[in-house]
Amino acid sequence: MIGILAEVAIKKKLFENVVIYSTDKDFYQLVTDKVGVLRGYDKDAPEHVMFEDEVGEEIGIRPQEWVKVKALTGDPTDNIPKIATGLGPKTAIKMIQAGLDPSFEDFKKHQWIVKQNFQTLGNMWGKVRRNYSLSQIVCSVDDVRLPEDVRKNLSWVAADLTRESFLREKRKLTDESFATFTEWLAEYELNELIGMRQELWRLP
Repeated sequence: MIGILAEVAIKKKLFENVVIYSTDKDFYQLVTDKVGVLRGYDKDAPEHVMFEDEVGEEIGIRPQEWVKVKALTGDPTDNIPKIATGLGPKTAIKMIQAGLDPSFEDFKKHQWIVKQNFQTLGNMWGKVRRNYSLSQIVCSVDDVRLPEDVRKNLSWVAADLTRESFLREKRKLTDESFATFTEWLAEYELNELIGMRQELWRLP
């Protein structure tokens, strides 16, 4: 939903910029010059918004390529299997910088030197490609990975979105709805946000 809402908000020009309030690096793949991520609230550093240039400078590749990192490293917490022991983000980024590209359906499409350097991964390219697909955040209501009925419902939601859709009605901020909000955070194990729920509740 975050990917879809960010995409729709920019395409419909509801806002000049969209900020994703999360420290989850998975959202790097959504970052552009108009979509940023808010960093720093869980660290000693002050909060600041990072857009494409700053994220790219931090990780050494374009933010949209973060999905390629996840394809190579896997992430057991997201049920995305590891490809190889000891293959972490830093190593994966170096591989991508050297020309390895998990977005290629066929490993053989790489340049000869890339195939030579990473021929071991070539033997498990099917796993890399599966991870690549699993790691992509859905950004379109027409994404074929979504069931047809879900695509239809999301299309209706996207069509009706306005700037006001993202603002809450103060009269609905009751004790009962706050309790529901807290239960929702707990259900999805958003532990970082549970401690901030009072502050989040007061946001516009």
